[in-house]
Amino acid sequence: MVGACTALFGVFFLLGAVADFPSADALRLQGTEFQAERRKSRQLHQADSVTPFVSGGTGAPCGRFPFMVSLRNRLNEHKCGGILVDQHWVLTAAHCIDPNDPITAGPTPIIVVGACSLDDTTNANVEVEVRSSKQTVIHPDYISGSVVNGSDIALLMLNKESENAFALLPTDIDTAVSGNQMVVALGWGEQEAGSTRGPEDLQMSTEIEVVPNRFCNSDAGWNGIIRDTMLCATGTRNNQDVCRGDSGGPLLDAFSPQGNIEGGNPELDVVVGITSFGDRADCGNSTRPSVFTRVASFRSWIDDVISVKLPSMAPAPMTSSPALVRSEEQLNLDLMRLARRAEEPSANATVHQLLSQGADPNACCLPTEPGQGCPVLHATADINNNAIVATALLEAGAEVGATCRENWTALHIASGSNAEKVGLVLLNFGASVSDRTNLEETPLHWAADRGNLGTLRLLIDFGADVDAGKHDGFTPLHLAAFRGFASVAELLVERGADILVTNNDGKTPGEIICKDALGCQEPTREALTNLLL
Repeated sequence: MVGACTALFGVFFLLGAVADFPSADALRLQGTEFQAERRKSRQLHQADSVTPFVSGGTGAPCGRFPFMVSLRNRLNEHKCGGILVDQHWVLTAAHCIDPNDPITAGPTPIIVVGACSLDDTTNANVEVEVRSSKQTVIHPDYISGSVVNGSDIALLMLNKESENAFALLPTDIDTAVSGNQMVVALGWGEQEAGSTRGPEDLQMSTEIEVVPNRFCNSDAGWNGIIRDTMLCATGTRNNQDVCRGDSGGPLLDAFSPQGNIEGGNPELDVVVGITSFGDRADCGNSTRPSVFTRVASFRSWIDDVISVKLPSMAPAPMTSSPALVRSEEQLNLDLMRLARRAEEPSANATVHQLLSQGADPNACCLPTEPGQGCPVLHATADINNNAIVATALLEAGAEVGATCRENWTALHIASGSNAEKVGLVLLNFGASVSDRTNLEETPLHWAADRGNLGTLRLLIDFGADVDAGKHDGFTPLHLAAFRGFASVAELLVERGADILVTNNDGKTPGEIICKDALGCQEPTREALTNLLL
């Protein structure tokens, strides 16, 4: 394992690498090539030769992660990770099985499920299964040879049902939860920079923290290439990193009762990210967060793929009446899917039809997510900002103050994802700007922590307390200063925020300017200093 060392902005872990890294010269970012001066220092390594490995981590308890998958080529060489998300389906990165790249696992890889070691054929804790792919589905927006368009995701249908436990999928509203969440990375891989062989035993990195996308997109991070469908994360100590071969592997919100991961139930683990790409820097020494495909952004696509039967299967028998009577569970599932999608012209008619047929406006928790899902109203408040469905739900009796997970309200979700239209609908129906999460966060904290000026202004206009403190005494102004969001800080001060208020450590906002791991550029630091000191 890589020894501990200190990076410029803190220690980052690297996920999603490849054996032979493609030059950034070949990658176009939203139609614009990297500037020449950045090409040497800011190169992406996508997991095309696909062998990233968790570095600085520890051996994963055998049997704790029975859903972990090794994708292999026809020589039985480990090329990529993957994760079982259904008895028949494995989720991975699209570039891991790119049919146009000869050094990937290929579109029909060997799929090994449940191994504790790469050499396992059996073990005492879980069933080690060897499968092939009956169907390979790469996301239609994925561009062969590139990971920067934000659709680096694919599904593999097993030729035979798996008997191992599978991980839960997040709901689409989890796209709004983008910062300060501790997660777990898994993989088989390289433990020292430059080594050619990784550990045989599955490794895990537990000191991993999600980084807000706005922060990840700064000049100190990925300089504007990060999209909403991506998720960034960084190691917090011991050079926890993923270097090569772990592409396609999972980033987990692991169930850890009393902080004990080993004692957690794998059936309650949630896969929040799929390893996509990282820095070309030495393993364990990257100064930028690693980047994952944000699984929540693709939940509807995953549901659609998994629910569709293969063409070779026999069609359902014809019924005497085209108007089938659907159960409330089916109606609620359709309602949840509609709420998670962007607004469409037909949405108003569709949502009212579902409600009139018996769908519950307070429907909660999809069947695959026992106890961890959120009400349908929360789903409207994610980045898709579906005010049409939100309005219909509230008119039909949805509880505007309903909570889920860590006591999140729909207004928290809207504030965190900058969903202004849904936020306004919620507030007009009586949502409280003072509701608190388990960490004593108000919706204004969520907006400030993510740099969301639109919902920040909206909340203040509806009477939000600009000096409210959360569990650690941080006010919204503390968060704006800490993250380096100068425009947010300026608005808060303009609306009366106290620049001298202290947190539980006795620090004013001016004393923690740009203290987040990625720091900020000098003009931003200067603007915040002039404002707060």
